[in-house]
Amino acid sequence: MNQSAEAKLQELRSKTTQQLVSLISNKLDRGLAYARVLNGEGRSAWASTELFAENAERALADASAWMALLREATQMERLRLEFKLSQLRLALDRARVLQMHVQAAC
Repeated sequence: MNQSAEAKLQELRSKTTQQLVSLISNKLDRGLAYARVLNGEGRSAWASTELFAENAERALADASAWMALLREATQMERLRLEFKLSQLRLALDRARVLQMHVQAAC
């Protein structure tokens, strides 16, 4: 392969990696937003907390699966995404504990 073709291929890989990083980051941000509603004081005001929980869980599952596809991301990008992933896991764990307390109180 000539140098021009290799440079174009590398540029395409870099763009694809950046798009994947952005996609994962956005998915995690949405999941965290859903989890914040589940953990917030006004959570009982929402008619469908189950839908929020499902969306947050789906965001966690999708982002986790997509992380395996990140081969050329920088270490900082990976660390940032892994941090968001762990924040979402913790938020969902807190939401489950809150839900158990609500069910036990009923």
